[in-house]
Amino acid sequence: GMKSSLVSREVIADSVELTMRGHCYDALVGLAGCDKSLPGMMMAMVRLNVPSIFIYGGSILPGSYRGRQITVQDVFEAVGQHSVGTISDAELLEIEQVACPSAGSCGAQFTANTMATVAEAIGLALPYSCGAPAPYEMRDRFNFASGEKVV
Repeated sequence: GMKSSLVSREVIADSVELTMRGHCYDALVGLAGCDKSLPGMMMAMVRLNVPSIFIYGGSILPGSYRGRQITVQDVFEAVGQHSVGTISDAELLEIEQVACPSAGSCGAQFTANTMATVAEAIGLALPYSCGAPAPYEMRDRFNFASGEKVV
C-alpha cells in the first residue's frame, strides 16, 4: 500500500534476491506489473549481478463510459465528484464497473508505466517490450525472446 511504499519495494527486492540465492539460480527473467513490484524487481536484478531480463506485465486497456475512454484516473476523479454530490451513487458505480476492462497495470502516468519505460531505457528490458498492453498477444513474443536472451 501507499503507506509503506518504499519499504514494500525493499521487501520485494529482498524476496527476489533471497529466492535467487537460496536456489542458486543462474539467471532471472523477472515479471512485474504494479507500482511497487517494478522497482523492487529491478533493484533485485542489479543487486544479484546475474544475467537478468525484465518483463513488464503490461498496461490495462481503457474502459468506455458514455462514448469516451476512461481509466482508473477517472475513477479517482469520480470519487471526488461523488463526495461533493456532483455525481450520483449510480454514476459512480457505473464508472467503477467500466474503467478497468482488462488485465494490466493502471493505465496512466503512474509508477508502473514510468518504471517500465525506465527498464527499457537502462537495458533491463528488451527494446519496445514494455509498450504492449497486457492483453495483447504480441506480449508472448517479447516473453519468449526474453527467455532466449537471458540464457
